[in-house]
Amino acid sequence: MLIPFGPEHFAFIISWVDSPELMFQYSGPDYPYPRTEERLAEYTETVHDRDRFMYRHDGQVIGYGEVLYNGEFQPRLGRLLIGPKALRKKGHGARMIRELIDYCKRHDPGQRVYLYVFTDNKNAIRSYTTVGFVKSRPEPKHLLELQKSAWLMHFD
Repeated sequence: MLIPFGPEHFAFIISWVDSPELMFQYSGPDYPYPRTEERLAEYTETVHDRDRFMYRHDGQVIGYGEVLYNGEFQPRLGRLLIGPKALRKKGHGARMIRELIDYCKRHDPGQRVYLYVFTDNKNAIRSYTTVGFVKSRPEPKHLLELQKSAWLMHFD
């Protein structure tokens, strides 16, 4: 179940994102590690082009995701994370993504839902493909400044 993200959830994000590598994979280069309550408060107060959610399963908060409404491809899912390491690779990410897609389809019927994923994030790509996302282009987008590449994927 998706629930709106608020200050009461800051501690989850701070505890889940426990390394600079995970921070980069989860949110890209835009946000410094470590996350703090102050940085999360500033982010939620100043960045308004997205809806933020926590994902709850069996009464436990286990994930976070955003629906972004900026750029060329929107709505776009981003900053997707199943927090507790013990719950990763168990299908929770796919279930959360399906709920985020349902949210998008209720608010923008008929629109494609997009996301970007680093080409080396094999677990995420597998999860997105399982849900029904496909690569939108034959080649990934090369992010020279990051020395990485990312696939643009969509769900119809």
